[in-house]
Amino acid sequence: MRSLLALAFASSLLAASGAAAHPHDTDGMPAPPPGSFHHFEKFIPGPGRLGVQLQDMTPELREYMQAPKEHGVLVVRVNAGSAAERAGLRVGDVIVSAGGEDVATTHEIIRAVFTAEKDAKLPLEVMRAGKSVALEATLEGEPAMTGRSMRWVEERMPELRAGIEARMKELEKRMEELEKELRDSRSKSDEIDT
Repeated sequence: MRSLLALAFASSLLAASGAAAHPHDTDGMPAPPPGSFHHFEKFIPGPGRLGVQLQDMTPELREYMQAPKEHGVLVVRVNAGSAAERAGLRVGDVIVSAGGEDVATTHEIIRAVFTAEKDAKLPLEVMRAGKSVALEATLEGEPAMTGRSMRWVEERMPELRAGIEARMKELEKRMEELEKELRDSRSKSDEIDT
């Protein structure tokens, strides 16, 4: 049961840390290759499958960029030689749909890219200077949680589990010490009261 809890804790730690990780903060781990995707660089190594950096938008910014007020994500960087560049995506484009689904946040595009099959073609609709442009990007590499990335997670999991289990043992030992101190202090208190 304890190892199951440790594994669950490791998974949640991995997810939470990945979302907050700075691209250049490696904590002693090998640095991922340049062009790694968004804020997942530290925990999902490898070049981005689409090769863009995106930014969420407010309804006001979407209106200013002549995109639908309720959905759209701004392209702020297109990596040289990437699938996005080959598809014709440009900085300043507003992606309004990916894979036929409207997108309102960067996470919706990340999900579409991470879960698409190897070498999948991802249809994109973008707004460019007030006009709708249809593009199609052929995604590079394997889905994020298969292939090389999954092997990387599997290789790191024993180390993560061992570290968490060691920390849990330290915490259990400290709790036992505190419980003993509490029992001892209660005994002394009882002696004084009587």
